[in-house]
Amino acid sequence: MIQYPLNPMNLNEEQLLTIRDMASHFMSPFEIAFMIGVNVEDFRSWLQDDSHPAFRAYNEAKIASVLELRRKIVGMAKKGSPQAEVLVNQFIQDQILGEE
Repeated sequence: MIQYPLNPMNLNEEQLLTIRDMASHFMSPFEIAFMIGVNVEDFRSWLQDDSHPAFRAYNEAKIASVLELRRKIVGMAKKGSPQAEVLVNQFIQDQILGEE
């Protein structure tokens, strides 16, 4: 039987490390919740609460991985890769939309 934390705000460091690792590899919230032994719906609600440690761990790791990949794609576009140029143009459009 899975033991859930009594106070979900107090996830232990091992759980937070697992969240960071799995989020950085683009695993789903279901998969992460399963691996850290918490209720999936609770975990999903924590990811909507910017004051929850899981929110920060998940989003920092995911965004860092996206940034790493985008750096590589932008580098490839600057070297003339047509496929990378298409992706960079989409990144630019997404950024402009996010600024509005």
